[in-house]
Amino acid sequence: MAAVRAELADCSNVGNIFAAVNVVCDGEANVVFEAGVGMDIQAMDSSHVSLVDMHLSTDYFADFSVQEEANEDEDEGDRATDVMLCLNIPSIVKIVSGVNKDNSLVLSSEEGSQAETVNFFITKGKNGMRSFDLKALNCEVDVYRVPQDTKYLASIRMSSTLFKQTITDLAKWGDTCTIEVSSEGISFSTSGDCGDSRILYRNKSASAEPDAEPDAEPDAEPDADAVAEPDAEDSPPLLKKKRKAPAKKTKTTKKKTAKKKKKAPKIEPEDDVEVTIDAPLDLDLSLDYLAKFAKGSGLADYIVISMHDELPCRFAYALSPTSHVHFHLAPKMRDDDDK
Repeated sequence: MAAVRAELADCSNVGNIFAAVNVVCDGEANVVFEAGVGMDIQAMDSSHVSLVDMHLSTDYFADFSVQEEANEDEDEGDRATDVMLCLNIPSIVKIVSGVNKDNSLVLSSEEGSQAETVNFFITKGKNGMRSFDLKALNCEVDVYRVPQDTKYLASIRMSSTLFKQTITDLAKWGDTCTIEVSSEGISFSTSGDCGDSRILYRNKSASAEPDAEPDAEPDAEPDADAVAEPDAEDSPPLLKKKRKAPAKKTKTTKKKTAKKKKKAPKIEPEDDVEVTIDAPLDLDLSLDYLAKFAKGSGLADYIVISMHDELPCRFAYALSPTSHVHFHLAPKMRDDDDK
């Protein structure tokens, strides 16, 4: 067995990462350490409806190395550069629960160890340290390879907090979420015994287009000059009165405008929804699984939903430019009458 060492200097997101994997894979999964690539976990749920794909690139670690045990009869170029261990994900969640940015974590496995064991060393400062030895399991778990260059028909980028709130609200009413995507925006809807619920978000680029029209309003400024022209030189007293009157009206107008602005809903930047689409889509997805994916909202500020009518949907959280946690979910099949 090769020697593996992976060190994370900042553990602020480690608990969220493995907790996100655990919502889909609540048992054993293959954890792959590959030299020059990083750490990967790809596993399906027991129903084979959803899949989680976690990738932590070497850049995500402060130190990452995989060294194969030397063999005199084997050329250096033939040595394996990856190690695959079957580990219990809930146990890893227990180990990393409570770690934060003040902790550092080192995962290691000694070279030539007969009992395949992964050591977890968690340190805090110079004096505190915890260690765990997690035994690898001798089990048969399917190996999945998810292509990363899949082309989707629609992509929606929205706040992960907004996505969680949307799914939480809909889950109160039904068990199936219908997602409709068009160039105008995206809608989430569900139906239940008590009624129907629908949440709509306009496309950021589409909603920004009408704002360009008010730019023509500055043409109204010459009206002020037109009012000034009738002010004849032979009536200076009237000029003073006319100048005072508009001043009062201007103050009154500002107060009214201020009141209107307070009543108007405030649009926060994180509420912006960006839709990129090649063709309109209308898919049914399980709200139970979407609620599980929404639990990963702490992983990143934004989530990217990629959709295709013939492929599973992808819900992506970017941990860094080269690391991610992706959830894949197959749409529900519809009856011919529902199409």
